[in-house]
Amino acid sequence: PAGRVTVGTEENWGSDASTRNSYMAFETAHNGVLSEQVIIGSDGSMQMMGDLNVGGDDGIGMPRRRP
Repeated sequence: PAGRVTVGTEENWGSDASTRNSYMAFETAHNGVLSEQVIIGSDGSMQMMGDLNVGGDDGIGMPRRRP
């Protein structure tokens, strides 16, 4: 595959809502091998692997706006 998006559980889900946390991972292929590039945790944290290149008017540092 050229890539994959995975949504999974962070721990074994139980009947208690505090155990129902998930993550989302984005994978891309390089030389035919898939590897995770971005992971978003249930707490909103984001991990990015590799370099981050930003150009243009990217809005970094701008306050987050909600619709």
